[in-house]
Formats: sequence, structure tokens, C-alpha cells
Amino acid sequence: MGSFIWCAMSNGGSSDGYWFGYGSYGLNVRGGVAEAGAQVFLYPWGGGQDNELWTMDDQGHIVSQANDQLVIGIDDSDPPYTVLCQLTGGDPTQQWTVINGALQNNSTQAVMTATTGQVSTGWNVVMDAAAGGVTPDNQSWQFAPYFAAPAAAVPQWVVIQTALSTDTNSLVLDVRNGDTSSGTQVVLAAQDPSSSTQKWLITPDGRVLNNIGLQLVLGLGEPIGSGQNYVNVQTQGMPPIEDEQWILQPGGLFQNRGTGRYLTVSGNDPVAGTGLITDELYEGSLNSVFTILPCNTLGSIIASGPQPFPAFLANPDQFAAYTYINQQLASSGDFSGDLRATYTNTDLTANYSDWVTQIREMTCPSTISPPDWTFVSNVLQAELQAVSAVQTLFANYSTYHDDAFSKQESLVSGLVTDAGLTNDDANAQGLVLSIISGVLYTVLEAIPGGGAAVNAFAVLGNIVQSGINIGVAAGGAEHITADPFETQVGQLWATMSQQFGNLLIATGIMETAILCDGGMLSATFGLVNSTGPDSLAWPPDLTPQLVAASTPGFTVAVMQMLMPSKYQIYCQQQDNGELFSGVSPLVQRIERNWDGTWSHYWVGSNADWTDYPIDAAMNACFAAGDNGWIFFHSAGGWTLPQPYSGTYGSNCLNVTISNQTYNALNTELTMIEGFAPAATSQMVPSYMSGSLQGAYDGGLSMQIDIFDPSISSDNPVASFIAHQHDSITEGADCWIDTTSQNSGYTMLSPICNSGSPFFYSGAIQVTLFYNSN
Repeated sequence: MGSFIWCAMSNGGSSDGYWFGYGSYGLNVRGGVAEAGAQVFLYPWGGGQDNELWTMDDQGHIVSQANDQLVIGIDDSDPPYTVLCQLTGGDPTQQWTVINGALQNNSTQAVMTATTGQVSTGWNVVMDAAAGGVTPDNQSWQFAPYFAAPAAAVPQWVVIQTALSTDTNSLVLDVRNGDTSSGTQVVLAAQDPSSSTQKWLITPDGRVLNNIGLQLVLGLGEPIGSGQNYVNVQTQGMPPIEDEQWILQPGGLFQNRGTGRYLTVSGNDPVAGTGLITDELYEGSLNSVFTILPCNTLGSIIASGPQPFPAFLANPDQFAAYTYINQQLASSGDFSGDLRATYTNTDLTANYSDWVTQIREMTCPSTISPPDWTFVSNVLQAELQAVSAVQTLFANYSTYHDDAFSKQESLVSGLVTDAGLTNDDANAQGLVLSIISGVLYTVLEAIPGGGAAVNAFAVLGNIVQSGINIGVAAGGAEHITADPFETQVGQLWATMSQQFGNLLIATGIMETAILCDGGMLSATFGLVNSTGPDSLAWPPDLTPQLVAASTPGFTVAVMQMLMPSKYQIYCQQQDNGELFSGVSPLVQRIERNWDGTWSHYWVGSNADWTDYPIDAAMNACFAAGDNGWIFFHSAGGWTLPQPYSGTYGSNCLNVTISNQTYNALNTELTMIEGFAPAATSQMVPSYMSGSLQGAYDGGLSMQIDIFDPSISSDNPVASFIAHQHDSITEGADCWIDTTSQNSGYTMLSPICNSGSPFFYSGAIQVTLFYNSN
């Protein structure tokens, strides 16, 4: 694995009149061209590309990771530039020695020196005479280990908070008066964790979906004048239009793709009810700045680029001070060699505070200048304090993870029993990331708004989301799958626990990356000791609160995988609003229709509509506070089959398509045999379900095509043919065949439940997931 050759000019350094901007800068190949003669120059960190990673062998060659036969040498310019050269053994112009932090060419004795340039074009690196004494920043280099920050795995539901908020007054985006009509203005509201309309999902293409589930997105309303627009929620276009897409800019800015204007609090007024508009940016104003809760601050820290610990090589007295302090601490027997090599040793947590005290009490040797001694002493004390704090942060998460995920086998076993299933029953289907997302969602709802409570959720969401991204990007046995799984009920816990273990491994990888990098360590330590929405403070009493808040989400997510194995949602129309007498109200729901009739929903087994789940199972289904609508309409993660009991009775087939993606889908029905008693097309919103019906007439075969309009309105992303035999003569058994799926869409194995003659139809349930990677 290569290293990033980091230049001390990073993070705002200047030397000889050259200023190098903020960021992490190191050696790169101009144009990314891996060929002899290509210039090697100084450029901002690019995320771990091969052309910016290097290895120094025992002969002093600096070898490119882009091609192991290419090394850094010098050209014939005056002064010489650093370039890639074909490796030639014994050529001293291709060999380098690290002296006082400088990279000295073995042939010319000159050192690499960063000179003129700018962020967009990079800075030239030439050979120049080494400066005497302390090595200047533009000649100081370090081989820095790097951690490639993975891209976000899946979007999460978030709260969008204005920067005008205070610790005691958290103001977030909401729809006015909770009105879910398309065209309702978006306003500020006091944060209410139980509110669905305050939760949003930001998709990779820039749509901002509202959690109410009606395919409402953040969009532009009526123009105000001067290029401004009101901001409202509206039914999204299919495919999405630019006025409904937002570009997240650095600093918490939401730029509308259609107009180029920015999401802004009208009048800069931090009061609940204030409307949102789009406007130009005004320097110094906070009304266009927003924070996404939970913040992915850890992800940003990891992506910021390698920044090694100060090596002290460029200053002889500082290096002598570092060596002396190492020797004094090592004499206690706790470690040998380099102090910094212990930072990833979590068994030494208690020692770090002791070492801080020891360093503070050490006396500067007479051979070392007091200012240099003080500088090194202060740097090491700060590092040790940061290491201790970061290790404690991840130890707290590990304790939470153990209680919230790893120790839930008995809970899962109990839920299997409550659902009326056995270990040998039909397959359970689901997505591990949905379980984790469900946990985070219910923690968000359980945490009160404002102040430290927001921070408490932020720290958990921060670690978990970054860990998910790392785990999804990992390979082999440590991979967290972003694709759905299917397993026998008895293997459900084993499947889940393996993935939970991989999440813990991923967070450990993240911890190690932070502890090995000076910049990451410092930034993380700063957040551990901060307040505000991106704080990583984890007070001692937080862990049990988070575990208690996580359990409902975990419970519901498991039931969403178990219940469809045995149960389905029945519905019949009636002229009154009466529930079944003698039947638990938990298993049924009444909704009034526009024509004065009532829809009576209830949940029963797929073999007998009077075989209801027990109350313990239903309480588990509603553990996160669902009011029933989501469950009985197979929305929000529920994917139960839904038979049809209308005019055509059992000689009809109802196909339910559950859209478990953030993209709205169009479904199209073509009857091959039989006829369609209802609409032949339907839009299925994100995280909701839609149904298509076919009726028997000498046969029943239904071609169903599913389209993602953002990809194509002509070529389906999934398709299948659904069939059903005659209910009277052959029992209304149903099945699907001729399946296809593409473009990142995955269609789970269908649930095919036979109908009952004269009572209800066959029911097929198909679930679609999407993984853009």
C-alpha cells in the first residue's frame, strides 16, 4: 500500500512569498498520466488515487503506485523539475534520502522544493539547495499513511436545521401547519422528533424527499421578484426536474440546480413559521446556512486527506526533545520504540493520562533549547489527550453496539415465536442497512430537540453512518452488504449478527485511521470537546439512553422481515365503521372513504383470514409508534401481500409492488390472459406499495413492467409475468416467471399466496431494492 508524500506547506502555510491554501497537499502526477516524463508536482489530496500514492524502497527509489516501473527522478531543466522516470537500477538521479525532513537527491544533493502555482493548477516542484538549519515548509515532506474515505452507501432520513438556531431553540425545515398538500410552503418550525414532515432524505441526484411518503420533494414555488422564489413541497416530476434538485455546497449551502439561487430563511428571521425562499448569497449572513442532522462530520474528517503527526525532523532540537521524551517514557516499561506507535493500542488507555503528567513534569535538558522543548512537550501532551478521548469515544460506541445489536439473539428468537413462526418456516427477506437505518430513525424520534439532545443523536448517527460507508466499501468477509438477503427464519439471527459484527469491525477500522493521522486525530478530538449539532461528545449516561431508544427500531425492522412469511393484509368495503367484535383492535383498522363507505383492513395468515397474529406480535410491529396506516398500507418498510376481495372475488389476482428505494417508480400492466378490472398503470412512491389486478377469463397471466423514469421511460428496470389458475377448479394458486432486473435494481423472491374460493384473490408481493453501486 502506498503512502501520500505530504508537504508541510499544507493547511495554509507560506514560504518565500508563496501561499498554499488550506487542505492537505502532496506529490502527484500532472494529468494523472502514468508515463515517463510526466511532471511530478504538488497538488491537493484527491482521495487516494494511484497517481498520488508512493512507496520508498530500500534503494531510495520513490515508486509510483500507478506503475511500479516508474519512479521519481529529475529532468534537464534549470533548475531541474521532478518527473516520472523509467526505473533504472543504480541511477543516483532516481534515488533519494530523507534528511531533516527534506527529500535529497543522491546525485545532485539538492532537495525537492515547492515553488509557484495555485490550487487549480498545482505547484511546481524543483530541485534547490537545502536550507541550512531548520528545514522550511516548502522543503519539508513526510510519508503519510492514508485511509481512502468511501462514498456514502445509502441516504439516511435527516433533519435540516437552520444555522440561526441556538442550543435552546432548534429550528428545522417543516411544511406549514403539517399540511401535506402539494404546493404547501416550507417554513421553520421548532424541532419535534415525532414529526414525519420534519424528516427529509437527500438523494444522490439532489432531490430532498419529505418523509410523509406522498412523493413530496423540496421545490420552487411562486416567484417573488428579483429572481427569488418561495420554497414549497410538491409532487416530484418523473423524471425529476431541475427546480426540484439541490446541490449541496460546502459550508451548509443548498443551491437550487434550476435557478442557481440558495435556500434561505426569509428576512433572516429565526422564528417558527418563517418561510423559506431562494435568494442570492450575502456575505456573513447565516440565513442560507443549514446543518444536516445527524452530521456526517466523521466522514468529512476522513475525506479531508492525510496529515501526519509533526515528525520534528526539520529541527534538530525538536527531534532531540522528541527522542528524549520517548526514552524517558519507555524506561517505565510500558512500551519500547516510538510513543506514537502505541496510539492504536486500546489496552493502554489508562496510561495516556499518566504519560501526560510525566511529560508535563519533565525538565528540559540543557542541550535542547527551551522553546523547542516546550513546543514538542505541548504537542505530545495534546496528542495523548486526544488519543485517550478518541479511544474512549469508540469504546463507548462498542458498548452501545454490543447492547443494541450483538446481544439481541433472545429478542429475535422471541419475535419469531410471537410471529407464529418456527425456525424451519419460509424465508425471511430484508436488508441489513434497513435494520440499522430503522434503529437510527427511532433514536432520532426518541431524542428531544435542541441542545445536548441533538448532540446525543448526532454522535451515534455520525459513527454509524461512517461505519456503514466503510463496511459497504470493504471486501471479503468484512463486507456489509448493501443488497437484500433471503434466509430461512432459523438462520435470520446468524445472518444479521454477521453483518452487525462487520459494522463493529468497520468502526474499528475508522478508529485506527483516526489514531494514525495527526489531522484526523486533532479534528475528532475537537468535536469530542465541542457542543453543537456536529459534536462527538458522549457523556457517561448516554449509552443506556441510546440503547433504550434503539430497541423499538430494531424490533420493528425484524418484524418487517418476519411477518410477510405468514401474514397478509385483507381488506373489504363495508357501509359502517364497525370493527370485528371479539377480535383484537390491534389486528384491524377502519378508514372512511370519500363515497361514505368504509375500508376495513385486518391482518391474518395467508391460509386463513380468521387466523390473526397475537397481540404481542402486533405490539412489536407498532413498537416505534406507527399509527397503523403505514403497516396496513405496506409502506415505510412493510411489505405484506394484499389479496383482493372485490367484485371478482377469488378469481382475481392482486400483485403488490413494494418500492423500497428513494426513486419513484411507474408500473405498467399488460394482460396476456384474462382482463384488467382496474387501472393498468400506477406510480409507486418511494418506500410505499402499489397494486395491479387481473381477473380470470379462460386464463390469467399478467405482464408487469416497472420503470424508473430517471433512467428510462421505455426500458423497464424490472419485469415479470404473474399467473394464477382458476380458483374453483384449481385452487387459485399463483406464481411468477420470466423475471428480469437491471440498472441496480434487485427484485426479491416473490411471495405467492393462493386465494380462497368465493372470498379473496390470490396475492403476489414483489419487493424492489436499489443499489446505485
